[in-house]
Amino acid sequence: MEPLTIHSGGLTLRGDVTGTGPTVVLLHAGFERRTVWRPIAEGLAGKGYRAVTVDQRGHGESDRTTRYRFGDLAADVGAIIDQAGAERPVLVGASIGGLTAIAAAARNQERIAGLVLVDVVAALDPVAARDYLAPLLARLSLPAEHQMGVDIIDDTLARVATLRS
Repeated sequence: MEPLTIHSGGLTLRGDVTGTGPTVVLLHAGFERRTVWRPIAEGLAGKGYRAVTVDQRGHGESDRTTRYRFGDLAADVGAIIDQAGAERPVLVGASIGGLTAIAAAARNQERIAGLVLVDVVAALDPVAARDYLAPLLARLSLPAEHQMGVDIIDDTLARVATLRS
């Protein structure tokens, strides 16, 4: 496993590269970190693939910001592809990482070999989602400058119709 540093939108994202061969970029769920993918990355490396795992903005060792929108997250994936030398990778995303992978694939169709989604619900009911997530976010007690959860939820819910198509 080799450390990886990605620069995107004025932020530094931290990651790891495991193995050699065709590249698979693994995008974690919200409030997770790249280390959740370690067993998968090691398994892929054992099968002749190169696994790239990155702490998404605001997570793990990557920089925090006041912007957590899909456009920014998708741009981060573009930077990962460029800076990690990931020629036509397969994007694998879990939950919010999956929605990020969809946004990144839409922007970079010719640069992506494939897309794998894990635990992604694109047909969200906005009212039910807010009712479910509001108490979870309240328990996190996020400082005002790190309202990642609120931003990404609002951005996701605003895109429900697009994600369904």
